[in-house]
Amino acid sequence: MNIETWIKIWRAGFVIAFFGATQFVIFCIVAMTQYQGGTMLNPESVGYDLSENYLSDLGREMALNGVPNKGNKIFNGSLILLGFCSIPFFLFMPTHAYDKVGWLAIAAAIGLVAAIAIIFMGSYPYDLSPVTHFTALFFWLAAIFFASSIHAMCLLTSKDETSMVLSLVSVAVAMLAVAYIYHGTETAAAVIMRREIPLKSVLLQKLLGLATLIWMFSVSLKMLLTADFSEFYPRDVTLEAEDYLQSLEEDPWVPMRK
Repeated sequence: MNIETWIKIWRAGFVIAFFGATQFVIFCIVAMTQYQGGTMLNPESVGYDLSENYLSDLGREMALNGVPNKGNKIFNGSLILLGFCSIPFFLFMPTHAYDKVGWLAIAAAIGLVAAIAIIFMGSYPYDLSPVTHFTALFFWLAAIFFASSIHAMCLLTSKDETSMVLSLVSVAVAMLAVAYIYHGTETAAAVIMRREIPLKSVLLQKLLGLATLIWMFSVSLKMLLTADFSEFYPRDVTLEAEDYLQSLEEDPWVPMRK
């Protein structure tokens, strides 16, 4: 594969990731308008309550007030599509910093687990398959924490002129994931004992989701706006020009490994 073809595929991957995040935001809002009502503590409430309803409520076949949820297929379909669109985002993560390819490859592998977990969450709503749904949620939280943490570490320590904003977004995702996991036990206890669900838990879920989408948006946009690829393909000074071009023709990743 020559370098021009590889760059086209690389750009297409981030276009897909950007599209995935965009469509999820749009259809999530649509699903909120279609939610019939009900929260865990107030089944008689009307409509979607940002302070009491979790995002997963949008995927229920039956709303918490017992009425069929008209927007569940919209939300679940959009969530599944987001999972598939996240795959190229993580696959091309090693290109975010040319001198941290090894660590970023580990982050990419972990990120793929997060993408698969998203697909499972959308395929198995928690009112129909609670064990599968919450198991997938656990794997997503763990994977997104480790992937974003490694990504942040790589960008902050890279010799490449990577954007500080991107590293800060990665740090924010990791911190919110930890906070949400920490408060998850408190929330579970509240649900079991029918106590008031902590407001911070509901808000943390939405903040984590928003931060993850911003992560996808910002990184994808940064990659799509990249015009100078010399930072991704630094030339080995020991190579003659013809040998360097030949190495790119044979395998675009070779210069990045050096």
